[in-house]
Amino acid sequence: MSEEAAQAVAIPADQVDFLIATAARAPSVHNTQPWRLLARVGLGTAAPMTAKERQMLEALPHRHTHRGPFDPGPLPAGLLAGLQHDAFAEGATLAPVDPGIAYQRLADIVGAAGPRQDLEPAAWSEMLQWSRAAADSARDGVPAHAFPASSGPQRGRLPQRDFDMGRDLGMLPAGGPPPAVTAVLLTSADGRADWLRAGQALHRLLAHSASRWVFASLYTQPLEAAAIRALIKDRLALPGAPQMLMQLGLARTTRSTARRPPAEVTDP
Repeated sequence: MSEEAAQAVAIPADQVDFLIATAARAPSVHNTQPWRLLARVGLGTAAPMTAKERQMLEALPHRHTHRGPFDPGPLPAGLLAGLQHDAFAEGATLAPVDPGIAYQRLADIVGAAGPRQDLEPAAWSEMLQWSRAAADSARDGVPAHAFPASSGPQRGRLPQRDFDMGRDLGMLPAGGPPPAVTAVLLTSADGRADWLRAGQALHRLLAHSASRWVFASLYTQPLEAAAIRALIKDRLALPGAPQMLMQLGLARTTRSTARRPPAEVTDP
């Protein structure tokens, strides 16, 4: 028998469920939760949890994609540099967008592309499928409490997807101060390994942000079209492949979106 097998320790089922539920708090487009996890969990070498890791873990239940108003004010001191370190540690780069000309270039591109993309039948059908009314008990998709009824222009805010679609479902108020920071998550190349690095970096920096009551509006739609993605990279002179656009700001009123229970996201 190998040394590893001899030292194997059974993990209680409730702890396994906790680990799976925690992993499932990761963000996904429209909260579709497309993953299937293999429930093979083992114990590694014991190591104490750092204070920062504990804060990030405790923040995961209220981490969410923020589509409502932000609170006024800058990010907490040192947080942006910390988020850039998070991205770097996972093999990615978090590049802030200058609030002057660079932001306006980005806003012009997103503002011109978004409405056209929303009118595509596939995009329209997708938003209908994954947006939820207030009474809907589904544990996936975007619930009514997570989007506003109006998606009109807002100062300093990149155009958001219109999940309400004229149905008067959205419960979030519109308006409010602009976000504190606009940024692009980049990778050096654009293969499958880079997508994985970007996903890990995104989850890490969002958890770190949430531990300081900072949340992000996430924008994937403009990057789904190769021509728009290339245009954003060129007009902003980005030093890598853009994987996610985001706007970060303070928000004290939060309500997280539901997740499927562990049994629904694991394979035997």
